[in-house]
Amino acid sequence: MFSGLPLTPLVKQSCQHFAEMVVSSAMRFPLYITMSLLSKAAVVYLVDCSYSRKKFSVSKFYMIIAKIWTRLVSTYAWVCILVVSCVTLFCVILVALCNAFAVIGLSPDMIVYAAVMAGLVFSVIFANAIIICNIAIVISVLEDVSGHHAMLRSSVLIKGQTQVGLLIFLGSTIGMAFIEGLFEHRVKTLSYGDGSSRIWEGPLLVVMYSFVLLIDSMMSAVFYFSCISSNVEADTLETMAISAERMGIE
Repeated sequence: MFSGLPLTPLVKQSCQHFAEMVVSSAMRFPLYITMSLLSKAAVVYLVDCSYSRKKFSVSKFYMIIAKIWTRLVSTYAWVCILVVSCVTLFCVILVALCNAFAVIGLSPDMIVYAAVMAGLVFSVIFANAIIICNIAIVISVLEDVSGHHAMLRSSVLIKGQTQVGLLIFLGSTIGMAFIEGLFEHRVKTLSYGDGSSRIWEGPLLVVMYSFVLLIDSMMSAVFYFSCISSNVEADTLETMAISAERMGIE
């Protein structure tokens, strides 16, 4: 037992994969807070130009980035805090549940099933948190809002549109997981029975992974504009209904 969880092959593999993700995220953090933010801001600005029928200007984009970079970094810091808080809270709850089930006397298989169910519930909650974070980044680029205010604005904006956001998150997650699986089996495992090497596939998979990230950033920006349009339509209908009710009373 480790923290109430039986050391089955599934648990060992999951813990190893989680540790690899943590180390990888920590190592790539400097790139996340620089190049990744810059590329996301560029995608959001490009989508905004498409919606407003404006021509993309590199010089204007540079001026915008210089103006909004502080609030963009501030929002990303809050995104990191939210993600780390969600993962930490899940780990604490998972350990507490597993220890409680172990004290009760449940079998190791039942404890694993309970942990899997808790993981599924956490996946839905975590997916909603990621959607809020992605829209908050878009908001910090297009609106004069940053930090926790952008997070609150995002949570209010996506009300009633959560299912669409979950579909976007699910699509991008499946795509990235598929490419990561290919990288694991086709690049990390270099040699096969015939001694052939698959190193040449690495750059292709990197390009595919970058393309999935690009599509994910574009869909987040499009989802933001969709939520804005839906809220404007809802406000218009509500105003019309109130006006009609007042006219009926008069």
